[in-house]
This record gives sequence, structure tokens and C-alpha cells, in this order.
Amino acid sequence: MQDTTTPATPPHRGRLALAALATATLLGGCTGLDTRTGSGPALEQATLPAYVSGERYYYDNGRTERVSSTSGDRVIWKDDRGIRLTRSRNPVYPELERKAKSSHTERRVDGIDNGELWPLAGGRSTDFVSDKTRTDKRTGLVKSKRRYWICRVDGTETIQVRMGTFDTWRVTCERVHRKKAQKNKLRTWYYAPEVGHYVLTTYGQKYDPKPYRRIELTGIRPPTEALGVDSKARKREYASFQKALEKAATGETVTWKDRESGVVVRTTPTATMQTGDGRYCRTYRQEVSPNPGNRVYPGIACRSDDGRWRIPRG
Repeated sequence: MQDTTTPATPPHRGRLALAALATATLLGGCTGLDTRTGSGPALEQATLPAYVSGERYYYDNGRTERVSSTSGDRVIWKDDRGIRLTRSRNPVYPELERKAKSSHTERRVDGIDNGELWPLAGGRSTDFVSDKTRTDKRTGLVKSKRRYWICRVDGTETIQVRMGTFDTWRVTCERVHRKKAQKNKLRTWYYAPEVGHYVLTTYGQKYDPKPYRRIELTGIRPPTEALGVDSKARKREYASFQKALEKAATGETVTWKDRESGVVVRTTPTATMQTGDGRYCRTYRQEVSPNPGNRVYPGIACRSDDGRWRIPRG
């Protein structure tokens, strides 16, 4: 996919203005800034994310996850396959529980302490032991594994993914094999404070020359239901989202407000692109008020054959 360099006029559609993606401006002289690591951007220390019930997260590996509920440090997610997931608010820790139709997986984590790693700052680290138990509901077979992990904050890095460019904290977790170092595995998380979530994660074996696998976040939709917006109003908000991507110029904001709840959603397209097969895609940012998660909701959406703009999952 490449940025278009001339104004695009899709068949039977309004003209889409084009512009390059805006890079976040860093303010100098702010208090609480962590020192730069290498050539990475200067970022404030990042606190634990505040996930909100109803938020929906889309990834390019085909997965969609919705925040079902939150309680203290625990977040309950449900994915598009109906699997129920329990995780820590710290996204770099492994899943604590996974309930699927055919299996039930639980993890007991010794040494889990968000105070060691968060707020994210250069040089912070933690280590923990994970005991995993998986029960096959069909056969009753139980398998157990123990894993040793070391996580550290490597520094900061500006990351470009399909939905935009983000300043991130880079957190690397190494799964240590007690006997064979060549079997050590690495997973790196690129956490964007303005998004309140990671925008990219890579993983693979530490000493394997093969390229690491990547999973990109392709979009987040705001939690309008949890903010008191009823089903009819949510359909109108979705129509406003579609209108913004279809008709608004790059940088132009389309504002939608629900009179009953007072919720306001602002959608701003930030760039327009065309894929090799001729499809049009647009990156965007959404802001919601009130904003309990204190985050922006970015994403990329592509126009499908039926004229709808959808967040890609592949």
C-alpha cells in the first residue's frame, strides 16, 4: 500500500483530499520527561493503561477483541470467536485465564508486580515465573508447563504502522529456557501512551535468523455503549464514522453528539491511500468525550465493495 500522490476520485464517490500522516510534536521543557534512549523520542513515563468496557481492538492477524469488563488490575476480554480471556492491565504479562469451548487454560504468575515495570521508564525491569495448566474439555487431558520470563524497558522508538506513526516505549520480554539458551524466545511490545495500548508486537526465537513475526493494531473503536449511548444512537454514530471517511477532507473533523447521554465523538481522517488492487484506505483518529480511558482512538479503514469503510484484520 502506498500513499496516493494526486487527488483520488473513486468511482461515484466524492473527492478525497490527500495529506501525509502527521508526526506527533514533542514539547520541550516539560517536567517528568524521561531521558532519551539512543535516537528515540523523549516521552513521559507511561502509567498502566485504563481499559474501558466496550472498547473494541482490531489486529492484522484476523483477531478482534472487546473489553467485556474491568475490576482492579484484571481485565476481561472476549474475542470474535467467543473465547473469554482474563489478563492483567499490564499488556506484556501472559494471559491469566482462557476459556474456550474445547479447552480451559489457567496461569499462576509468581512475581507479577506492576510496580517494578510501571510506570514505564528507561531501564526498568521485572522477572516472573508462569505456571500454565491447560485442560482439554473433550478428553480431560491436563498439561502443565512452567516458564521463566524477564521483561525490561529498552527505551523509546517512533514506530510506523498502517494506521499511523506513534511514539512508543519498547518493552522486551525474554522467555528463558533453563537448559538450552538457543530456545530462548523474545517478544517485544511497542506501547504508545497516547493510545493506551501497544500498536505493534513482534516475537520469535532469540537466536533464530528467521524474521520475527509481527502483529499490528489496525484500529480501536470507542466504548459508546458503556458511556450510555443506546443502540439506535450507536447506529447514528457509526453512520457519522462512515460519513467522515467517505466525504471529509484530510484533517477535517466530523463531530457527532448524542443529546440523551451528552457523548461526543469526533472523527478526523489523517491520510488517504490506495492499495495495489485499487481499494481506497484512510487512516483516522477518533476522540470521545467524556474520555474515561484518556486516550485517542486511531485506526485505518478500507472501503469494501459495498461502499462501507471497514477496519482491516489482515
